[in-house]
Formats: sequence, structure tokens, C-alpha cells
Amino acid sequence: MATFKDLEDLDVLNVAVSIKNAGDGLSDALSIGDIELRHFETVLVLLECEVVDIQSPRVKDTDGVQRKHVLKAGRATIVEGKAYDKALDEMSRKLERAAGVDPLPGLGKVDD
Repeated sequence: MATFKDLEDLDVLNVAVSIKNAGDGLSDALSIGDIELRHFETVLVLLECEVVDIQSPRVKDTDGVQRKHVLKAGRATIVEGKAYDKALDEMSRKLERAAGVDPLPGLGKVDD
């Protein structure tokens, strides 16, 4: 992870994102159109957000903070997933590494 300092020059130990305004307004934006979804189908939602705040709450029992990006949801749409598969797969790998899972090079996801 990149090395950050907060405004008080404390070490940033982790980064988080909070998305606000993702309730009924977002539901309204996604309700326009003629798409029909099925139970248990996986869809990709493209969400445009504005960064409305950056917070630095202290991490319990440390001298560091968490850098928390607060986003406000704006426009959204359901998109075809193929164009975004590579980005989503890379994020899955990052999450696995953060959790201590180190997949063997050249192997895809477990369910591939």
C-alpha cells in the first residue's frame, strides 16, 4: 500500500471507503430502462461518485489512523461485465493477498 500521512502527520495504517446516498436515489436511477434481471443473476453496476470528505479516525490501540474516503453516490447504470472483468479480477487478487491468500502464478480463480 502507498505510504500516506494524515494532517497530523500520523501513519495511515489502512484505507476505507464509505458510500453515502446509495439508497432510494440510486434505486430511482437504476429503475429507468427495460432490463429484466433474474434471481441469482450477477450484474455489474457502474457507479459514479463524488468524494465529499476524507476522514482520519484513529485505529484502536495504535498510533496510526485510517484514511476514510466518503463518497456520495451519483449516477449509476447496469453494464455488461466483459469489459470490466480484468479490473474485477485484479481487485479479487488484491483482496486475497490482503487476506493472506497467495494464489499460484498462472492460476485463475478457484471456480474457473
